[in-house]
Amino acid sequence: MRKFRQRIIVVCALVLAVFAAVILSVCFIYEKKIRNLRMQAEQTGRLLADYDSGKIRVLCASEDIEAGKVLEEADLIETELQAGPVPENTILSLNEAVGRTAKIPLLKNTYITTDMLYETILQGSEREIEYSCIDIRGNIAKGSFVDIRICYEDGTDYVVLTRKRIEGISLNRENVILHVDEEELLRMGSAMAELKDNGERRIYAVEYPQGELQKPSKIDYVPSKTVTELIEKKERR
Repeated sequence: MRKFRQRIIVVCALVLAVFAAVILSVCFIYEKKIRNLRMQAEQTGRLLADYDSGKIRVLCASEDIEAGKVLEEADLIETELQAGPVPENTILSLNEAVGRTAKIPLLKNTYITTDMLYETILQGSEREIEYSCIDIRGNIAKGSFVDIRICYEDGTDYVVLTRKRIEGISLNRENVILHVDEEELLRMGSAMAELKDNGERRIYAVEYPQGELQKPSKIDYVPSKTVTELIEKKERR
């Protein structure tokens, strides 16, 4: 009987602990939402005051920014302008700009509008991977958009990954950093396995001269049967 009571007490304690953890998590989420709402309210009040005074604060490039760069807070500064001549699509807050990609080069102190930026879409499965098998030549550098291709000894050539941004490149140009999702990771793994099996094959990068302004190539590389089945299996989930 005593053991049974002890078990009941333990179970009740565990239930209370789980319940307390859930309550704390909910409180944390609501506190964060309230804090964000307060920040937005303060920002709205400040913008209204600016309009009343005939001036408005806008975001400008803190330095020259190359096309294809994902904007960070350090890339932006706030500047006060007369409200009249400022276009309606001018970006006013950091939340509207940070994490988005520059379509065109942005000169220092240029105020930024929405049509100058792309939305940067990062999928939940994307990961940062460093590859040492990709042949990098020409003007390709960090921020360049490229196709990753595989070339066979008979001259046939296929696109493995399309329009990927170079996130980093080593000084000796032997290592390249990319953001890839699960399917892209598997495709690259299959291509790398082929490269090890036959040294006559080559994986290399081809640059898009106008970056994201150009349409991506069509992926026509067919990975190994095992990898193809794995990709199809993951897509069905």
